[in-house]
Amino acid sequence: MNDSIPLEEYQVILCTVKAVSKTNVIVNIEDLGIDGNIPVSEVAPGRIRNLRDYVVPNKKIVCKVLRVDPSGTVVLSLRRVSQKERKEVMDAYSKENTALSVLRVVIPDHSIALDLSKRICSSESLKLHEFFLKARDSPVILDKYFSKSDSVKLSKILLEKKERDKELKKEFSLSTSDHSGVLLIQEALGGCDSGDSCSVSYLGGGKYVIKTSAKDLKTADNLLSSHIQSIEKFSKSKGMSFVVKEK
Repeated sequence: MNDSIPLEEYQVILCTVKAVSKTNVIVNIEDLGIDGNIPVSEVAPGRIRNLRDYVVPNKKIVCKVLRVDPSGTVVLSLRRVSQKERKEVMDAYSKENTALSVLRVVIPDHSIALDLSKRICSSESLKLHEFFLKARDSPVILDKYFSKSDSVKLSKILLEKKERDKELKKEFSLSTSDHSGVLLIQEALGGCDSGDSCSVSYLGGGKYVIKTSAKDLKTADNLLSSHIQSIEKFSKSKGMSFVVKEK
């Protein structure tokens, strides 16, 4: 491994797809802010006719580090990541995203909130969501980083959140052979940006997981059903393949 890049062989990391070509996929490695390369042979087993059936630009994917070349190129694999590894990384990402949203209640500016998040994580040797879990039981630790009024506000939010969130999720596959497939998929999934506690994560191989959360399971289930029906309706109208994974 390259000593200047803090990655270990077979380490599982979160990435964002930047570009897709016929021979490889370029991603941005989230924690480091550097690019990585996924050769076409490491996207999925077997012959791949269309890389865009497996990777979609701007989506989060979980990769495994194969090596760091002497030139500094980080070579990654998508197909060698297990379902368990993928779930663990995506769950951690979702928790951090939620924690950052809580932080932005008192610090609306995204860049300032992000800087404070990094400072808290570094100082406490904890992820932000882990710090907030600790603060929920010991609110006094918030005073180290926030004003008294903001500490009180955050403490109240954390206590309410403990009682509020009920989450449901379903896996599904979505694909199309249309030349503008990426845009169609983005449009099909766009309804989950409506701000009602819904999110979609890319699992790889044309598979996704949709999650909804609400104060009670019935509301979360209604939201989940509504979004799935919306995706299905749009997919059918565009001749796309949409299949929900049954338990």
